[in-house]
Amino acid sequence: MFLSSGINREGFTSAHGRFLVHGEDRIEGSRLRDMFLPRISREGQKALRDSFDFVRCQLKHYGVEVDEKKSRGNGTVFLKAALEAGKCDQVPSHIAELEKQMHAEWLNQQSPEDLSNQPEWIMQKYFLSDGQPDRTKTTTVVGVPLDRYSEYRSGNIIKAVKNIANLNHKKAIGPKTQVIFIGWNKKAVEKAAAQHPAQETKQLQVERKKQEDADKKREKERKKLHTDYLKNRPKVKGGATPVGSYIVDSDYIESQWPKVADDLNIDIHRTDTSGVFQADFDFGVVEGVMFFSFEDDKLDKYCARAKRNAQSGDYDSMDEEESGKETSDDDIIPTTENTKKGTKRSAPTSQTAKKTKKPKTAKNKPLNYFLQLKCRETGEGEIAYQATHGIIMFENKSLTTFKGMADFSHVGKGVSFFARKVSDEPYPSGHDWTDYSEQQYETERVNRW
Repeated sequence: MFLSSGINREGFTSAHGRFLVHGEDRIEGSRLRDMFLPRISREGQKALRDSFDFVRCQLKHYGVEVDEKKSRGNGTVFLKAALEAGKCDQVPSHIAELEKQMHAEWLNQQSPEDLSNQPEWIMQKYFLSDGQPDRTKTTTVVGVPLDRYSEYRSGNIIKAVKNIANLNHKKAIGPKTQVIFIGWNKKAVEKAAAQHPAQETKQLQVERKKQEDADKKREKERKKLHTDYLKNRPKVKGGATPVGSYIVDSDYIESQWPKVADDLNIDIHRTDTSGVFQADFDFGVVEGVMFFSFEDDKLDKYCARAKRNAQSGDYDSMDEEESGKETSDDDIIPTTENTKKGTKRSAPTSQTAKKTKKPKTAKNKPLNYFLQLKCRETGEGEIAYQATHGIIMFENKSLTTFKGMADFSHVGKGVSFFARKVSDEPYPSGHDWTDYSEQQYETERVNRW
């Protein structure tokens, strides 16, 4: 096994203090004797089961060549012969020297922060040669950053420093980090420690200014998307509709997960029921489906039907209690598909909505909508199959901007967001209520294990 962060040479790998052959550490010769002589012990049998190349790896650790032409099976015959001949009693000098060189090379690639959990390696790299103090090895003061609360690591580093005569240390606490400065020159160590708070403050100010400039540039670009849409959108007969594509901002999500909050978005589609809309959303840390309507009862019935469809696979368009009731265009949008009695169709999604005719728009259409949503977090991909609730509040009758607030599993309760329309054409939907059902959750849970 070759480690991407390790030093690889001649079939060996050195990384994090380990010297490996295809992922196998070297086992002491005395222990190998107990495992394989005179008979293979349970420990030896387990080692062979865990790795078919166990024997070859151990023999390479001890510089014992294996004639593959004469090799049979897992090679235990060769290992027993080598042990009986004393070839695994000690590591050959050229391999021991190679191990030492490769470890030193790996250390040189690491920063003090990388080594902060292993203070003895910091000492090896910067202040010791062959285990002895070496004042010529470094002329600089080494600063080891620590987490503000990592007193355990701090204590270990200070203990390692005190074990070396005349080596000095000084802890400094800045606005963001703790740092232990180490060096032979006491005045230089104290000076570096004294300067750390001011230097880190200055660095943070530079980083903050850089982030503010990036945020301003991003907001300017996003604002332009919205204003360009407002300038170029055609006049809509019969009133505005929420259908379209929106860019989204959420102060809470952006503060908690800044790296994934650059491209939050919502795409709103019609459904097969007038006054009920589907919104596919991607909020960086969570993604999923919302259904929303200005009529709470209608929304409850729609989501209940979608839940039953997910459970039973029965996609009849109407609830049983409504099946005999006369409907109008404002209640149900007829589709171009065959919807004769007894015909099954897919659950209400934006795909079926694409084939629907445009709903009639009420003159005094409410600006506030109730919503229900299901989602999955994007890290592990775990589904939250229990629907949560919220509200969408459009700012005016043009329906081009709205504020929302909802409970999002894995994110928080009462999370607010702000959406601005950038297109009347939503991105094609790839989501469905059934994608977030309890059945789907169980299927994925079982598959993960």
